[in-house]
Amino acid sequence: MTRPILFIFHPTFLLSLLAPVVAALPATAQTAAVKIATIVSRTGPGTTAGIPMLDAVRLAIDEANAAGRAPRVELDEYDDRSSDDGAREAANKIASSGALVVVGPGITTSSLAAGPLFGTAGIAAILPYAHGGGDSSPTTFRPVFSTQEMGEALANDLKYTFGVSRAVRARLK
Repeated sequence: MTRPILFIFHPTFLLSLLAPVVAALPATAQTAAVKIATIVSRTGPGTTAGIPMLDAVRLAIDEANAAGRAPRVELDEYDDRSSDDGAREAANKIASSGALVVVGPGITTSSLAAGPLFGTAGIAAILPYAHGGGDSSPTTFRPVFSTQEMGEALANDLKYTFGVSRAVRARLK
């Protein structure tokens, strides 16, 4: 069995998300560096996704900085401890840190908890793999399908591709 490739962790994809933010700064800006923050689960049950996401962000920033173009990108890393309270604590720290944009949090409930804080602070947040939380503030962006959107797509596929008119959903524990 092959492992599915999570394109969202690919450094090129993450860099493409961050590039417009960095490019939006005027070419003649006197800013030597811009600060980007991450909120990931480095501890707790969310580490299986959090740590690879953090590695991908680090790699994307290393590649951007290696290109030698200004401004230089600096990364502030925050651990949400795989919890909503941890995400709120990190979001409050980021709001006063001077970060231009934040990548994360990745867990849906954490993104819902932190999103309004980023909205109030006016900081853009990119949710790299959360399936919800994109509507938690006007500054939060979710580049992946929501769970509801995936369910609707699956139902449409079953109905229109396979002619299935009824389905049973099972939840495994």
